[in-house]
Amino acid sequence: MAKIVTPDDFLFDLANNASSGIYQSVCTLFSMKKGIFDVVGSGILFSFGDDLYIVSASHVFDQIGQLFLPIKGVIAPVNGELWSGDTAKVSPDHRDVLDVAVFKINQSHNEDMLDTYRAFSNKDILVNHIDSKKNFYLIVANTQSKTRYDRDNQVIKTESFSYVGTLVDDEQYLKNSIPKKYFMIINYNRKRVKRDDGYVKGPLPFGMSGSGLWYLDKIWENKPSFKLVGILVEYRESSRIIIAIRSFILTELLRNKLKIEFPESKEARFGYD
Repeated sequence: MAKIVTPDDFLFDLANNASSGIYQSVCTLFSMKKGIFDVVGSGILFSFGDDLYIVSASHVFDQIGQLFLPIKGVIAPVNGELWSGDTAKVSPDHRDVLDVAVFKINQSHNEDMLDTYRAFSNKDILVNHIDSKKNFYLIVANTQSKTRYDRDNQVIKTESFSYVGTLVDDEQYLKNSIPKKYFMIINYNRKRVKRDDGYVKGPLPFGMSGSGLWYLDKIWENKPSFKLVGILVEYRESSRIIIAIRSFILTELLRNKLKIEFPESKEARFGYD
């Protein structure tokens, strides 16, 4: 189960209810360097048609030769085919807005993957989300500091953390030179977050790149609903923010390169070879 960290008691309960439906879909992505497994980021498992896909950030896959995942408690190689958002036809100064990737898993892995993880579908992605500072957003991700690998038994142990927060003011987008059209920014102050055993200093979210930002709806109900609205790409400790690329960047890649049905983005369209 995910470790919950939130700003206050109300959000703690909210995160606890919502994250239980997400954390089983979060994958820790590993590469191997000189015989040692290294955490390079996170991903989310999706099922489109008969195939399984890992959605993540393209800079995460840039660090991966052979992909390894925890499957049934054991770290194992996973083969497949990668599509990256940075293959879109855009000017060089817009490359950073295309930091998304989709890894299509070979079907030979499907049974073991579904025994280990829960797969989302295209209905779980919200394409044309209208954000608001009044909304609450959930992060469920794995971190490097909470990942342990037992080399003798080849067993991997990971612990996700969940955080509910709100968007920054518009001025923060300008201050951090981040275009709001393509990105969402969540406040993350590590100095005071609530956990199940009281208020603590929150974890450094390194290793969270490629995981999801989820919009929480119906928050006053016992089981709030959630939709993916962004892919996490960066943490800036000095600014106390976590940055996510908006989901329409991902769905445009899925529509154009994999021919998966999604509504067209109202914000931007990207051409692909």
